[in-house]
Amino acid sequence: MSYACYTSEKNGREQGHGVPAVCDHPDCTNEIDRGMGHLCFENPNIEASCGGFYCSDHSDLSVTITEDEFDGLDDDEALELAQSYGLDEVPVFDEDGYFYICNHKPIEYKESRKWLQFIHDDESWQTWLEKEPVRAARIKAWLESGTAQFFKVKNLTEGDMEDKKDIKIRLESHAQYLEAWDLMVKLGYESDLKPHACQFLYGHANGRLGVDYFDVEGADLSSPNTAEGYFVRHDNKEVTLGELREMANENN
Repeated sequence: MSYACYTSEKNGREQGHGVPAVCDHPDCTNEIDRGMGHLCFENPNIEASCGGFYCSDHSDLSVTITEDEFDGLDDDEALELAQSYGLDEVPVFDEDGYFYICNHKPIEYKESRKWLQFIHDDESWQTWLEKEPVRAARIKAWLESGTAQFFKVKNLTEGDMEDKKDIKIRLESHAQYLEAWDLMVKLGYESDLKPHACQFLYGHANGRLGVDYFDVEGADLSSPNTAEGYFVRHDNKEVTLGELREMANENN
């Protein structure tokens, strides 16, 4: 099966009728699709829309007020009606006579396992994966990390590196390096190239991954001077490999 989809300028995700998705309301796991019927206000061109997709339980958090509702009301009645919508004053309607209120906050940007698995496996997406190596690596790392129903991402158009910390990772072995790299990708750190092996892996506050590495396939990183195996953040807090796993799971 294939899907007719396009990338949203509002949230940076692929959308279209039938595209598998999970409701973007916090903690909701209802499965939907990314057709217009589930989009906030059912119209991507409405400026007030958050760009999220919602199940029937949470779609009513998008409120459309019509100018007709205020016809014939005096000033006090109009203000009272506006306040019933949570407004401090009578709204200014657009040229079509509508005013929009989005109460979908906070929004959880989610990608469903079914959709990411399709992107990863389907032949028609291979060219896209080659052109998007960072997103491809992130998708692959997450799919291999477990069986969770969905993956939370930040709004790609707003930049998903805002909250990154400086993390220095000292590695004990090649296997640890491979695991740590995938965990950092899952946490949202990016790099255009994954080296063969490295002694130190750095996650910078700007969201980029950097390395001091031995560029040799299967390099032995178990010598005494690399065996400390600890992770130091910019605030000098030591972070173990287990804690790094927990950080990645919390981001799941």
